[in-house]
Amino acid sequence: MPRGPWSARRIVAASCVAALLAGCGASGSGSSGDSAADSPLNALFGGNVSSAESRAQQLKQEEKVAECMKAAGWDYTPVDYTAQFGNDVGAADADLSPAEYAKKYAYGIMHNYELYELPNLLNQNGDATSDTVPDKGFQDPNSDYVNSLTSDEQTQYYSDLYGDQSQAEPVDAGTDDTVVYTPPPLEEQGCQGKAQQEVYGDSPMNDPDIQSRMNDLYTDLNNDPKVKAAQRDWKTCMTKQNTDWDFPSPGDVYQYFEKRKAELSGQDLIEADFDPQTGQPLDDSIDTTNSYSSSYDENGHGYVITGQPKPLSETQIDQLRKEEFTIYAADQKCQKNTKLTKVQHDAEQKLVDALLKEFPQLKDVAKKGGAKG
Repeated sequence: MPRGPWSARRIVAASCVAALLAGCGASGSGSSGDSAADSPLNALFGGNVSSAESRAQQLKQEEKVAECMKAAGWDYTPVDYTAQFGNDVGAADADLSPAEYAKKYAYGIMHNYELYELPNLLNQNGDATSDTVPDKGFQDPNSDYVNSLTSDEQTQYYSDLYGDQSQAEPVDAGTDDTVVYTPPPLEEQGCQGKAQQEVYGDSPMNDPDIQSRMNDLYTDLNNDPKVKAAQRDWKTCMTKQNTDWDFPSPGDVYQYFEKRKAELSGQDLIEADFDPQTGQPLDDSIDTTNSYSSSYDENGHGYVITGQPKPLSETQIDQLRKEEFTIYAADQKCQKNTKLTKVQHDAEQKLVDALLKEFPQLKDVAKKGGAKG
């Protein structure tokens, strides 16, 4: 969900949280599996907040933004991001428990593709119908008003909305190759920041000390002998069922399907090394001016997907959906047989306990719906 320019800043701590939830969650991430809901990290960072609660908080923040912008002399229409990005598509899934969701959609990868990616691709290609495109993607209700402003007025409008975007400073995170971009205090991030602070409170995740400690603990978790042993056992279990399933951990299943979708949609997939600071491929010959996405690990090894994707056919979608359910069933069986779920849960809890002991202020984070940084 868009949160303004600051969300584009590469804040290492936020990246760590995402990686932890994807790599250490029992089912990868999201709503797939009981243990994902039982994840200590998920609970700490607000992953267990209901859809209704999350939407109510976001709407309240948007109302505060509108009040602030009006006081600054601008028109601003509050944005209902939940409605914008789904037009209530998938609303029937909101009340499903993680186990119910998994039974119906496995990881939810192809389900989300059909709900969000496919309609937009069909719309772009001119193949859309009212049945195939339940929504047209994000429609900012403020765009017409902003476009009516002069260039100088637009600059001031965004400055009042988001604050001075040049104020995020790189801070040495205490490692040889990591720089943390620390944004200014929320009260200096325009109306969006002020509204966020009023609704959620100031995020402890903006503290460089917490970010640095998160990186340390993340490294410790990745190197935990019990976790690594359980992941090796899980990988062995998976490859015994299918030699093509060369997944180091459950979280890698998601990357596998991103690659499969890219290949079937006619995009190019290029193995690459990345600059961990900028997230850009080190190979200058890779064309990133066209549509592209990328994924890389903490060592900067990964891949780039380039080119405009074509909508997958119904046959291709069915093929990938069947593959998703097959892999999901094997994944759950192997996690149970190797006790990976329990091992990862215990390791996460150890990390959470260490964070809360060193930074008691994080205890209020989950109560307010998770870290907003």
